[in-house]
Amino acid sequence: MSDRAPPSQREAIAELVVNVAIPSAVLLWLSDADKLGPLWALLLALAPPAAWGIGSMVRAGRPSGLAVIAFGSVLLTGGVGLFELDPAWIAVKEALVPTLFGIATLVSAPTSYAVIPTLMARLFDDAAIDGALTEASQQAAWQRANQSATVQVGVLFLLSAAGSWSLARYVVVSPPGTEAFNSELGWMTMLSVPALMVPMTLGMAFVLSRVITRLEELTGEEYEHFLLGHEGE
Repeated sequence: MSDRAPPSQREAIAELVVNVAIPSAVLLWLSDADKLGPLWALLLALAPPAAWGIGSMVRAGRPSGLAVIAFGSVLLTGGVGLFELDPAWIAVKEALVPTLFGIATLVSAPTSYAVIPTLMARLFDDAAIDGALTEASQQAAWQRANQSATVQVGVLFLLSAAGSWSLARYVVVSPPGTEAFNSELGWMTMLSVPALMVPMTLGMAFVLSRVITRLEELTGEEYEHFLLGHEGE
């Protein structure tokens, strides 16, 4: 699914600052009429995520699927605010991306593009794993474990979509173009971290830990033995 390596800890923190902390601060503190006002505060809040998405594509040297989606999400938010559409569209926008990821992940499960094997290939030596799975039954069990984990990730995305929709519908209720709308948008952005991002991250970590445990059970080796760059003693 992803077309780039997982972000480092520093990149992940920078992404949170640019896409969550800065927009939330601008929307909450600069939307007053005696400061920037609702319109300019909204435009300023959307500028860092938009720049981050464009910068990601420039650094990659090609369009990045995740960056394009992030940039599109920014444009949709701006469209709702600028054209003063029904705030319910914010909930639709928030749920759209994880829904698409969830469906795509579920569809990919029985294919060679399944999410978990793709992610594992960035961390583990496939050749070493294949060499340790000497029996056909072991290989079949490993394939089932990867497919099952991919389905679980797809379900996590769909649950995240439902949570995103619910959070947006509960928090963002004021008409766009108002200070209250900007404030609610800022709160929604901040609350998405503990309410959605953290549970999703923990869920992904749990799924991956089960896959790694299954790898150790099938091969009789510690998972470190299969890590890319690992040198056996």
